[in-house]
Amino acid sequence: MSSTISFDPSFIDAGLWIGPRSAITMKNFLNEYKIRQVISVQTKKEVQDFNLKHHISDSGGDDRFWLWIPADDTCEEELFRHFELVHQTIEEARVKGYSVYIHCAEGISRSPTIAAAHLMLKNGWTRRKALEHILKHRLCIEPNDGFMNQLKSLEVKLDIEGRLAKK
Repeated sequence: MSSTISFDPSFIDAGLWIGPRSAITMKNFLNEYKIRQVISVQTKKEVQDFNLKHHISDSGGDDRFWLWIPADDTCEEELFRHFELVHQTIEEARVKGYSVYIHCAEGISRSPTIAAAHLMLKNGWTRRKALEHILKHRLCIEPNDGFMNQLKSLEVKLDIEGRLAKK
């Protein structure tokens, strides 16, 4: 799936952006698109090495909310357990009129996985449809095999619950 790495944030859906952590330092981007909710999908070491808390507070921290999902980009990492929480967080922000920025290190594997799970839960989409939608807006996505399997598990769960949109 992956193409050339993009260091720019990518618009995915109404009020939803994904990309690399470096966009947290782009105050103009955060302010222009009313991004008040930041979701970081990174390890503790990545958060500390990038001094993420400083960048978020420096970019208007009192007006921004931060949700940290501690996760590494490995096939063994369990993101599935965070899918519902992230979906609820995104929807709550959107109801308040805020935009959301989901990031990992480069915006290639973890953040697209989280965004895909949100789109699946929001729209009743299959894994394929959600990833194809994201790929239209961000060419450099490539969730690892473990994340792909977790998105498939979410699809099965939605189907069993009758929450998948009819084709």
